[in-house]
Amino acid sequence: MDQTNEVKSQTHFPDHWLESIIKEIGSRNPKEVNLATGKTPSGHIHMGIMRELLICEAIRRIYSEKGFPVKFRLFIDSLDAAKRFPSYISSDYAKKHLGKPFALIPNPFNPKDTQSYAEFFGNELQDTFKEMGINAEIIWTHNLYKTTEMKEKIRIGLKKNELVKEIVARYLTKSMSPEQKQDYIKQQKTWMGAMVICEKCQSTQKKQKDGTISPNRVLEYIEQTDECIYKCPSCGYNGRVTIESGLVKLNWRLDWPAKWTIFNTICEPAGKDHCTPGGSYDTGLELCQKVYGYQGPIKVAYEWLRLGDRDMKTSKGIVFTPSKFLEMAEAKILRMLIYQTNPNKHISIRIEEMEQYYNEFQRIERIYYGLEEPTSESEKREIEYIYPLIIPNEIPKTLKYQIPFRFITILAQLKPILKEQGIINRTRKYLLKEYGIEDFNIDSLNIQLKKASNWIQEMNALIENEKNPQIKKELSQKIIRFSIIEEITPEIISRLNSDQFMILKTFFSKIQEEKELTEEKIKDIMINIKEELNVKPMKIFQAFYLIFLGNKKGPRLGPLMAMMDINWIKNRIQSVLSEK
Repeated sequence: MDQTNEVKSQTHFPDHWLESIIKEIGSRNPKEVNLATGKTPSGHIHMGIMRELLICEAIRRIYSEKGFPVKFRLFIDSLDAAKRFPSYISSDYAKKHLGKPFALIPNPFNPKDTQSYAEFFGNELQDTFKEMGINAEIIWTHNLYKTTEMKEKIRIGLKKNELVKEIVARYLTKSMSPEQKQDYIKQQKTWMGAMVICEKCQSTQKKQKDGTISPNRVLEYIEQTDECIYKCPSCGYNGRVTIESGLVKLNWRLDWPAKWTIFNTICEPAGKDHCTPGGSYDTGLELCQKVYGYQGPIKVAYEWLRLGDRDMKTSKGIVFTPSKFLEMAEAKILRMLIYQTNPNKHISIRIEEMEQYYNEFQRIERIYYGLEEPTSESEKREIEYIYPLIIPNEIPKTLKYQIPFRFITILAQLKPILKEQGIINRTRKYLLKEYGIEDFNIDSLNIQLKKASNWIQEMNALIENEKNPQIKKELSQKIIRFSIIEEITPEIISRLNSDQFMILKTFFSKIQEEKELTEEKIKDIMINIKEELNVKPMKIFQAFYLIFLGNKKGPRLGPLMAMMDINWIKNRIQSVLSEK
């Protein structure tokens, strides 16, 4: 591989969807670019959050490289209340804490931990940021609500309560019949856009038996004394608190525009459910403009990031977390999928397609460094644009080598017999043959081997648990999987016939003087054995599969044996022959 191919500076590519966002931001002539996204920590936070995080991260990086002041904030809505708990949370725990803000609920797995429920799950997400290449400041809303700025936004929202009600009602009643609209307006007559954390039970809402939510809503705001009067629906306590107490929280429809205003947010991506015309995002924008006097951010709607054919839901326990993904793959794979795909199209992450994902990444990489021809000039320009965004951290100046994902997965499964030095030797042998070099990053290889091992385990579980025979077969075809048996058992010996013992004995004699086995050498020996002993190839293959894997079939024998240590092969055959 030509090592003189050097990294390029990021190229402007107006056809990429990111550029339309950059152009819209630029049209506002901002002095500083403030990006935001948010998540309620109701449980293990699933992969879906990564789409909006990585969209913001790309915008942050683009503006940062231009030398433009840019800040990216993730709001973890720790003051949101628990409406429900995922299935992995015990029912006793759930019953005790339902209706309380997540920031006031203890760690569900370790009550002695000083972390709250919100912090436990929020930090779990934040811990992936370094590897994912995400540079976001975390804003915990339970801390934000203690600030002077947020308290002032609460006061403004309550003072303009009639305007807030009018705006919200106009959006919510658009599709209602006249009778439904009248009922809604009647029900909302005493509605106020803030809730109180009960001084007695810490709840901000109660979930009724029919599943409806009764918020601990402010009943009256006394402007002169800055007090909010409430009656807790959860415990029945009557109380009054000042906004200064930090116990008053805005309804989510006002909470969103209040945060936009405080931080001058210019862009916030959001899922398609929020971004439908006349939906919650549009409501928020009008509230932002008319209640708080701020234009509001640019709306970037995105489709779901799915796990196969399933939508993920944090609160319902349908999760595949970023940390789980990073156990099996590198961040650049996820970044590639997101930056290659327009936000208006959904992304289905399929674990079984990991080899395809890596092959595509390496193709993009070769094109970027000028080592492979693109399919078109447009593809070349797009790759020059997205490759620097795909790489989580520093972009390598040159591309010295690539190790195929399949090679890594085979090494990972041979690690028990090759050991660390054998793995290093096999990798050097591959790189010398393909690129004429022997030096490589051993730490990087070990990381890849660990991730590949985890992926193989996950694939094994997927295949074993699949009930549909056709799907099981299709999944099995996506992976070369095998397991070297630790020792030869009497059961293995009993499955070998006399012809196969002779096959092994003949092969053993032919490799006595060999120090290394190549695919070509193995092929030649097998052909000679077939002709000398007049046996079918299937019998030959089955003999070796049995003593290596304990099965009569496996991956292509030549490449597999070429990856093995020749001394291990000799010892294994010798141990079998000694049992005859």
